Amino acid sequence: MASSSCGSDAMTARYCELAGRAALVTGAAGGIGAAIAAALVEQDVSVLLCDRDACAAEAVASALDVSGTRALALGCDVAVEPMVRAAVECAHERFGRLDLVVNAAAIRGPALPVGQLALDDFKAVLDVGLTGSWLVSSLAAPALAEHGGCIVNIGSTAARLPRLGQAAYCVAKAGVEQLTRVLALELGGAGVRVNAVCPGATETALLAAAAAAEGKSAADFIDAVVAGDRASFRAGIPLRRLAEPADHAAATVFLASDAARHITGQSLFVDGGETML
Repeated sequence: MASSSCGSDAMTARYCELAGRAALVTGAAGGIGAAIAAALVEQDVSVLLCDRDACAAEAVASALDVSGTRALALGCDVAVEPMVRAAVECAHERFGRLDLVVNAAAIRGPALPVGQLALDDFKAVLDVGLTGSWLVSSLAAPALAEHGGCIVNIGSTAARLPRLGQAAYCVAKAGVEQLTRVLALELGGAGVRVNAVCPGATETALLAAAAAAEGKSAADFIDAVVAGDRASFRAGIPLRRLAEPADHAAATVFLASDAARHITGQSLFVDGGETML
């Protein structure tokens, strides 16, 4: 486990104040969720890594903290209330507090047009990406209010840019943005801040799956995403590169830190400029 090194300037000090806090991160077994968990552990935050794939979450936790005291793993389906309740209680009991919730759990579902998408598949995407974010946030809110904590929801550019064959995912992420604002409004009086980090195209396993769904090689798919592609209604990325999970982790750490103490109800797009076009 890496230790944070604090400087003397005021901004650095606000980041360093994360040390000693505790977080619950969903969807933490890989990709953006795992990168966020790693970034938090580097800031001396205790983290409960939650994921439906308990074995994968345990592997990530062990790699981050061989002592098993700072990074713990728990199998959890965010769409199942008893499991979410148990996860929140576990984090609070094991760490003695809960300061941060990161809702990163999401699935894309089949890449199919609206008329071909099965109802169960549509519901499954919303259950994890939207209902799960609401459920974790609502159950964790009392613990977060004890220390003026915060919630960071992981949204997506799909909330603003419609994608072919991704109706359920786009709707779920649009819902996450509005949920973020409502939670910020309702929990602000308790001192709880709520914001969203909205990733653009990122180098993860989900990107490879998206390429396969469109029948493209990974290289051709990335070229289309970065340069823009009228045929697939892609705007392109002005910074001319994909994001990395660490980019979203850095944004999450910022929003969780005291450097963002007066920011709530906002969506921070980490997309290389894609949504400004």
